[in-house]
Amino acid sequence: EKVIKLFVLPEKFDDKELIFFTTDGMVKRSKFEEYDIAKAYFQAVKLKDGEEVVDVQEYQEKGSILFVSKQSMVLNFEKTDIPVQGRVSGGVKGMNLDQGDSVLYATQVDKSGFLTILTDKGVGKRISVAEFGLSARYRKGLRSISLGGKGKLIYAEFDYEKPSIAVSSNDKFKQLSEVPILSRISDGKQLVTGKIAGAYKYSI
Repeated sequence: EKVIKLFVLPEKFDDKELIFFTTDGMVKRSKFEEYDIAKAYFQAVKLKDGEEVVDVQEYQEKGSILFVSKQSMVLNFEKTDIPVQGRVSGGVKGMNLDQGDSVLYATQVDKSGFLTILTDKGVGKRISVAEFGLSARYRKGLRSISLGGKGKLIYAEFDYEKPSIAVSSNDKFKQLSEVPILSRISDGKQLVTGKIAGAYKYSI
């Protein structure tokens, strides 16, 4: 088990909400006040066996939701039909995943930003989110990169500015500050030579 997110609870909740994303493609909205409980620990979201929380964020009224799967599928869907649910609920289906696939990354976005992706063989690119047209939830989405011999997708991040990525390869860390903006159907660019053990967003 590991920590996903830390929040400082406000003195007044003012109808603030949280939004959860899981590896099974589920999404859940809950009132922040649902988690103002006088217990040392408690369940935040109902999960199935093997399912994990990918991220939890403060809910934003504007924008849409972006899911990225390990098999490089991307779904950009509307928030309009995601109901507010109680603390112990499991949410609703956000992304329709193929058998054996799972969610690598999920976040709230707007169409002015970019999605940066990277495979474990060092192939990567940035794609305008606008290329992933807005859809209803529980669809398969569009392919962000044809993996083939390019390895498997290990990193995805939404950003506005240049991405800040640190990769671990051959027992060394390397910073990637230049990732080219390419189309969704492009092959991507070789950014790192050799097998990548991990990729992480960093800030200085």
